[in-house]
Amino acid sequence: MKKLVAIRQTNKKEKALLLCMLAILGMGFFYRIHQLSVIPASISYDELDHVVNGAAVRHTFKDFQGQNYIWELLPTKTHTYTAELSSLWHAITPNLFSNTLTIARFPNFFFGLISAFALSYLIYIIFKSKLIALLTLAGLIISPWHIFISRTAFEAPIALSWMMLAILLLWLSLSSTRLSKKIILGILTIVSLFFSFYNYHGYKFIYPLLFIVIFFWQKSTTSYPSTSETKKQNSNNRVLIFLIIICWIFMFSLFYKRLSAGYYGERTSEISFLNTDELSSQVNIKRRDSLDNELKPLVINKATIAIENISRNFFESIDPKLLFFSGFDGSYVIGLWEHGFLYAFQLPLLFVGLYWLIKNEPKHAFYLSLLAFLSLLPTLIHTSSSISLRSSLYIPIIIIYSSIGLYAILKTEFKLKVLAISLIIFFIFINLINFGHFYFYRFPIQTIDTSFFKERLAVAYILHYPKESKVTLITGNAFNSARIYALFSKSINSKSIVDWQELLSDPTKTTYKWENITFTTRCEEISMHINEIIVADSAHLDYSGCDLLSEYKLNITDPAITEEKVIFLPSPRDNRDYYQVYNDNLCTNYNPPKFISIRSSNLFAVEELSSEDFCNNWTRYELLKFEHNLDNNIN
Repeated sequence: MKKLVAIRQTNKKEKALLLCMLAILGMGFFYRIHQLSVIPASISYDELDHVVNGAAVRHTFKDFQGQNYIWELLPTKTHTYTAELSSLWHAITPNLFSNTLTIARFPNFFFGLISAFALSYLIYIIFKSKLIALLTLAGLIISPWHIFISRTAFEAPIALSWMMLAILLLWLSLSSTRLSKKIILGILTIVSLFFSFYNYHGYKFIYPLLFIVIFFWQKSTTSYPSTSETKKQNSNNRVLIFLIIICWIFMFSLFYKRLSAGYYGERTSEISFLNTDELSSQVNIKRRDSLDNELKPLVINKATIAIENISRNFFESIDPKLLFFSGFDGSYVIGLWEHGFLYAFQLPLLFVGLYWLIKNEPKHAFYLSLLAFLSLLPTLIHTSSSISLRSSLYIPIIIIYSSIGLYAILKTEFKLKVLAISLIIFFIFINLINFGHFYFYRFPIQTIDTSFFKERLAVAYILHYPKESKVTLITGNAFNSARIYALFSKSINSKSIVDWQELLSDPTKTTYKWENITFTTRCEEISMHINEIIVADSAHLDYSGCDLLSEYKLNITDPAITEEKVIFLPSPRDNRDYYQVYNDNLCTNYNPPKFISIRSSNLFAVEELSSEDFCNNWTRYELLKFEHNLDNNIN
């Protein structure tokens, strides 16, 4: 009878744990899809490249500037050199959604789920534990970092998904005893390697290292029924890994040949020990700031500076403050600013998991730690220490450790176990709620200036005018503004794409004209006498020394006009003016406030707002007073 009661109590605990797990997974999935169309509020440089190039590839198989066919496997040059196939997934994304940002982010949303399930299944076949696999799946699904990158249009998350698929397929292929199955899985591994290799520059050199680790990991943890079978499988697996590495050598050789030919510009300067100019500069500065001594040349030279830079990147990458609390790794575009890439409750679980692995599965602990170190290599040799995308395999490995730590607690019998598990679940939900509040209510405003939201806001304003109205957009980058207009106005289609490619074939031009709109950086050439709408970037005007406001005042010579509203498009973060608008005949018909305050994230869908909603929420006005000199006017 006591045994029966104990079994029932155990079943109740397991059901309660399962319900908590399902609730956690549900919250993670909700965070991934909720308000995908408006948060983050816009897209940044690389994202814009991938999305507009994808739209062009869909219609012409060429990038948005009409330079290269997608199958040529060449980078696209805009403000930087993007990966060869980074636009492919945006080209084949079905237009199932009406919102531009939802379409742009759907590939990462989809591949984010693929990477989560691929990692979970890999952990299942390695550790042969459904619970560890489920905990790992939940850990990645709710990961702040993984949620963040799955809601962007960056290329690295897609490359990470293909990398995880390649590792999973390689392990399955190495484990298969049937030659036909081994060959099929090996081919699929090469296909996954191909797509990962050409989707992101940062991973290109580490694949053979990862595959060799997987080869020895699988070999050291797998046993066969006989010695002859072991020799046969080891022989087949050596051939398999050799062929896969040969394929990588072929891809890397082609990449290196084109890199040497200048197809990738100066991207080699991003590798710290290859950037000799930067190393020389650092050496000169440190030697200049040192007293003369015999050891100076020995202590301060390019080699020691390079080692110092790599060491600094390493310790910054493993910094618990970055991983669990701050989430800012030096990049304003791909960081979480004030929230860790992981949750604080995962930090103690990480150490528990590491201890449990070393004690119970030392081989798994060794190879998993080796993979973690290798995943950091792209960051260690880079000029910056940002790990968010460049070492994106590193964070899932930490999640594996923390998941194993939670598994160890669940499987170990000790006093107050129920209380300990209850507290862990409580802190998980508290952390989830805190992250949800941060991401959906603070993050959009906090990061508003790290994306092209300013330019998107100007485009949304312009879209309210009919085609008959002439509009001039004065901007700091006419090329980017024209592309943003093309994207958010939904004017990229099979009929217009060739015209867009011809118009934007040269990204260095200062002026582009599309239908009734002129995109220009030449503010000094703008005449305030012309009767057209002028939308001018305030920061660019200050930088260029153009004072359109004073010129506008001088043009008001009618004595009957003593005051007039001037419309501005301000920042929702601090109300500084993004743009000045002259000759407005849209928002002066409404009652825009003197200061804006965005109270709902739905207002970030600026292109979908009515004229009244746009003007009342996204514009402000200043009342200009005019004191006319009647004598001068008469003369």
